[in-house]
Amino acid sequence: MNHPTTSQSTTARSRDLRGLARLYGVMAGYRDVDSRPQQASDKALLRALQLLGCPIQSVEQAAEMIAVRRKELWNTPLPPVVVAWDGELEIPLRLPASAAKGTARIRIEIEHGDSVAWDADLTDAPATRTRKVERTTYVVKRSRAPETLPGGYHRLRIALGRKQHEALVISAPRVAYSDERTDGGDAWGVFLPLYALHSETSWGAGHLGDLERLIDWVSSLGGNLVATLPLLASELEFRGDPSPYSPTSRLVWNELYVDIERATGIDDCEATRKLMSSRAFRRELDALRRSELVEYDRQWQLQQQVLELLADFFFESRAPHSPDRAEFDAFVETHPRAVDYCRYKAVRQRQGTGWPDWPERLRNGDVGESDSDQHTFRRYLFVQWQIHRQLHRLAEKARRDESLWYLDFPLGVNRHGFDTWRNRELFALDASGGAPPDAFFTKGQNWGFPPLHPRRLRESGYRYIIDCLRHHFEYARILRIDHVMGLHRLYWVPEGFSGRDGVYVRYHRDELFAVLSLESHRYRARIVGENLGTVPDAVNAAMEEHGLLGMYVLQFAANSTKRAIHPPPPANVIASLNTHDIAPFTTFWTGLDIDSRFDLELLDENEARDERDELARIRRAMAAFLKRKKLLGEEVGDPRRVMRACLNLMASSRAKCVLVNLEDLWLETLPQNTPGTSFERPNWRRKARYAFEDFSQFRPIVEMLKEIDRRRGGSDGG
Repeated sequence: MNHPTTSQSTTARSRDLRGLARLYGVMAGYRDVDSRPQQASDKALLRALQLLGCPIQSVEQAAEMIAVRRKELWNTPLPPVVVAWDGELEIPLRLPASAAKGTARIRIEIEHGDSVAWDADLTDAPATRTRKVERTTYVVKRSRAPETLPGGYHRLRIALGRKQHEALVISAPRVAYSDERTDGGDAWGVFLPLYALHSETSWGAGHLGDLERLIDWVSSLGGNLVATLPLLASELEFRGDPSPYSPTSRLVWNELYVDIERATGIDDCEATRKLMSSRAFRRELDALRRSELVEYDRQWQLQQQVLELLADFFFESRAPHSPDRAEFDAFVETHPRAVDYCRYKAVRQRQGTGWPDWPERLRNGDVGESDSDQHTFRRYLFVQWQIHRQLHRLAEKARRDESLWYLDFPLGVNRHGFDTWRNRELFALDASGGAPPDAFFTKGQNWGFPPLHPRRLRESGYRYIIDCLRHHFEYARILRIDHVMGLHRLYWVPEGFSGRDGVYVRYHRDELFAVLSLESHRYRARIVGENLGTVPDAVNAAMEEHGLLGMYVLQFAANSTKRAIHPPPPANVIASLNTHDIAPFTTFWTGLDIDSRFDLELLDENEARDERDELARIRRAMAAFLKRKKLLGEEVGDPRRVMRACLNLMASSRAKCVLVNLEDLWLETLPQNTPGTSFERPNWRRKARYAFEDFSQFRPIVEMLKEIDRRRGGSDGG
């Protein structure tokens, strides 16, 4: 009798583990940036399975667990979510063949009160799929709804004999909302982080009043779009991460951006006027305004002094039936999550630490009025009301002026923030999102935020995602989805593992795209997917199928081997020279970014030399291409002229929209963020080199934007 060798047994167990991983939506391997196949380690697969709820303890259990998982899947007659594209619903039922007969009574309760009901004859319905699991044969039978469903989130109930089954139906347009202001192919706008935008009225970082002035200025030049980074609530008063991509919540706005000069009571509160006219206050405010970097904690401390006085004045002076008090009460009534957040912040302030270190009762979300200072709670609530009030004013004005406000939807949230405290069951708190190794990050990346748990998210009916989208769509009319590949799959790095040893976990992309499409139509908002870098073809195909705009970045398109900018911007993109995560144009064109990465030891001498050689080839190819297009003469050494030629190239293209990084226009060399660094660079803190009052009157900048406007208005397809 032949016995398998240890090697053969190990190989078989590993093969079983990979089969089990697939049943849980974990990818056993992937293709890297150079299209080379990479395999996940058994250790990483085992841990990912545990994080997803599989009760496996060792690789040796994989074969047994495969049988358990298959039985679990086939014993579930109805998935928790079913998508009805364009209202056409087909319900898949997984049943034992012996039970797939008789009549199923089906009822759909429409979101707003109506219902649709019918009887499905299972006996004569053809089996679209058959599978034998252990000794039982299962079949999939389908029943089509007798009428087209309206868009919405509906409740599906099916009676099979004495058993009842339920599911969520997402009825959504297959193609997301489109807007004639971008679909005409002549839109353009500008980008600048709000914290970097500053004016003579700013208190350090920019505020919503500054953003309103920027929108007005762009509109006066013919533009119709202004883009910023995420404006979500943070843990900055507790010296948290300043990154806008690590918010404490995707459901609440950042209080830092309130325009104090427009706050309720600012003209009437004597205590506030006295404080703001004091020598110490003026000295600190002047220091914040002069600083080249945003001093978040100092600015917030200064703002809090004023906002606390204004909150006290409001609650003491406003009669219960005054117009302002009625507006505040309406805000509290219609924004329960903001109220919950303010209670969380007040508890956080009293506890002095993040929620994982709170007493068990508070940690588990059982919070009452006695657990925080009511004065602190009311102050937070007053400030949240103020920022919603100012955002509403900004959004209404933008709509009247036919301007578009472009917001950014981050991929994750702070591990110890509000969203994970209130919705912890939806997050895999023992893992982090990240990215596998590539040429730039050879050790892979760990982004620090906990990924959403796909099964729990699905079973919750995507309520958290829906609420986050609505929070943004309440004001924004274009929303950029960061790392759109995350709708398909996300790279998980289990706690204790390196960025090299993560695994990809799949999500239910059709259901997520259905939510995006439905909400975009409800709020008449355009969706942009960040699809830069190495993105599988399936991701771009899904974006095209569902009408999401992609992103075109010229630095990524520059290719010396094609002797041109390859390819030029297509029609279904927002085109730009760069993003907040890559070098400003002047830094790219002069090679300063290569010097910076070498200084940071992200490149060795050979790699830096190779990149400089490649940059020289790219410069020659781009210059030749721009000359052929009659956009550039012999001024290859002048970054301003080359940058202007590149902007004009994009402006003359078929791109839906051209987005201009304002900092490129004055030849900025410092980036807003240097990926792979933390303390080495002042990421997310650098103010724009010029104040709004200065750059908005700078003739070369105004002329460049007017030229873009002329070319956008007369686009010939370039």
